Amino acid sequence: MVALDLSHSMEARDVRPDRLRAAAREIATLLESLEGSSMGLVAFAGEARVVSPLSTDLEGLVSMVETARPSDLSPQGSDIGAGVSLAARLLRRPGQRPRAVVLVSDGENLSGNPEASVGAVRQAGARLFAIGIGTPQGDLIPVVDSTGAVVGQRREPDGKPVVTRLNEQLLRGLAQRAGGRYERGDGSGAAALRLADAIRSGGGQEVRGRSIRAYDERFPWFAAAAGLLLLAERAVPRRRRS
Repeated sequence: MVALDLSHSMEARDVRPDRLRAAAREIATLLESLEGSSMGLVAFAGEARVVSPLSTDLEGLVSMVETARPSDLSPQGSDIGAGVSLAARLLRRPGQRPRAVVLVSDGENLSGNPEASVGAVRQAGARLFAIGIGTPQGDLIPVVDSTGAVVGQRREPDGKPVVTRLNEQLLRGLAQRAGGRYERGDGSGAAALRLADAIRSGGGQEVRGRSIRAYDERFPWFAAAAGLLLLAERAVPRRRRS
């Protein structure tokens, strides 16, 4: 399950063209890298909602991600814990397949308790991975109209422009406590590819800190028959040439 941040801070442009579209590119790369897996999407701001339950419809999921906008959600704000917890609940199902929640956010949290979501991820038998979008230096949050044109800046009640910054400490801490890892994304897809490798490795068996693959023997009868034929060949006397 992907938990995508749709708060207004994701409209900041310290990552080009802006945080949200850079996030969409990272998610599209992730989904393509995990093609064939069941994947779903949760969006969150002040609250969280299901955009798509688990599905193998890759093209549909990519389209949902690319068209997602902060205006889709109300109320606004940023409750990371709500988004992660909802995504984790959708992973609670029978079976032993590797499960993961991928949080894509700038890490700004204005309400709720992100730490509580770690327990929800563990209860689902999943791991939490995070892609941070933005920069620690931060940027102003533009106000855009329906055409995407910038018409102003978001401001505090006292009129001071709002500056939003990437909170890597929060995102990295959540991922580590829930058995996953953190990567900073820039829209190139490189962070998503690294996380896809880590998510796939959950299908291995951990032995002394190393990940190994368990293989099934599929052709034991063919191997046994071949062995008998070799023994029979040795038992049959050969004619000497005159």
